Amino acid sequence: MKYRDAAKNFRQEKNPEPVLYNADAIDAAADGDLIFVEGEIDVLAMLEAGLSNVVSLPNGAPDRPETSEKRYEPLATHAEALEKVRRFFIATDMDGPGEYLANELARRLGKDRCWRVAFPNANDVQTKDANECLMDHGKDVLRECVALARPWPIDGLYDADSFAGDVLDIYDGRGPQPLSTGLGPDMDKAFKVIAGQFVVVTGIPNHGKSRWLDQVAVSMAQQHGWSWAIFSPETGSANHIIDLCEIRAGRPFHDGPNQRMSEQELRDAQAWVQRNRCPAPTFCVDC
Repeated sequence: MKYRDAAKNFRQEKNPEPVLYNADAIDAAADGDLIFVEGEIDVLAMLEAGLSNVVSLPNGAPDRPETSEKRYEPLATHAEALEKVRRFFIATDMDGPGEYLANELARRLGKDRCWRVAFPNANDVQTKDANECLMDHGKDVLRECVALARPWPIDGLYDADSFAGDVLDIYDGRGPQPLSTGLGPDMDKAFKVIAGQFVVVTGIPNHGKSRWLDQVAVSMAQQHGWSWAIFSPETGSANHIIDLCEIRAGRPFHDGPNQRMSEQELRDAQAWVQRNRCPAPTFCVDC
């Protein structure tokens, strides 16, 4: 049992059983929907709006991440009944503590069964909770907030709306633009580069795939200022640098039928390769 006066002074009976407020609603929500709010007054607001399938934890929301499980003990008390609920609508406060509580509830109840309720933002004033929404906007708006709840975001799972801005950017010509490799118009007809793409070069062994890719790397660095990070276990580091220097200098490294590059040309080519390396000393998530 809990007590509260108009000045928000609270008192609670000692050593209570850890239960959810309005816990009878859990059984009524079996195979249906159950709303979680942040406090008893928010439960009463939902009831006033005709939404009876609503509960709250007895101790509000944390103002910071916490390691104690005490706040969430009522979930264990009602675990069997909560397992029968099909969907949870999390309608905690639209502030920092409310977000902490919402995330902890979703983690414990299962994000795949959780939906997030958002309250109105009118004239850049954010409605805080269910009770404030009822008082400022009325029953219909509060019911609409629940009806318009969105599925809890799952890492790696997106809907079409998540990419609406990207689609419009591409439509308006603001999206990623294909870049020429610099290897001639015929190559441009067959292949251009778009930043962020994962490109696999495949073909018959010893037919020039690696050499072609080296030529693309040198050309893209010269034309577009691209930097490159290369892992080349087959060629080896020194030999691969030699290959890049040959492309940059336009002369062979070794003696042969064509005049080899001078030592100065080699030094200049090596310096150029160094300048166009990937600048990140460790793995970079932006690459």
